Amino acid sequence: MVLLRHHDAELHRIFKLYAAADQTGAVAQAALDSMNLPELLFMLREGDLIDDKLTVSQVGHIFTQVNAASEAEDSDDAECVYEEYLQVLCRCCDARIPASSRVEGEEFCSTLQRWLHLIFIPTYTKLLKEKARGNGSKTL
Repeated sequence: MVLLRHHDAELHRIFKLYAAADQTGAVAQAALDSMNLPELLFMLREGDLIDDKLTVSQVGHIFTQVNAASEAEDSDDAECVYEEYLQVLCRCCDARIPASSRVEGEEFCSTLQRWLHLIFIPTYTKLLKEKARGNGSKTL
């Protein structure tokens, strides 16, 4: 999707930071290029994106669905690689801004663009800057 490629640098930077958040055990420390469910939930909680529209249960379901449907080279259903992470983000946006609350007739791409531009990327850009300054945790 062209829209996601436009934001690739920012989205990849966010992914890399949170994919390295789980430092428990040798397997987690070795999986720095993929994100597990606890890391995803950590990321979403830090950005205050978990609410009544996007619940922990829904995130778990989204994560499992994307992993099960993925044709990515990874064989670990407990981890999602960057391409899967992008799909997870799209589904999270869809859950937070359901079709019933979108501008009538607006395509999902427009909703996703606005969400990335106005909410997701600014929120995580600020969080990453704070973490670079030593404020906030980089690990679970």
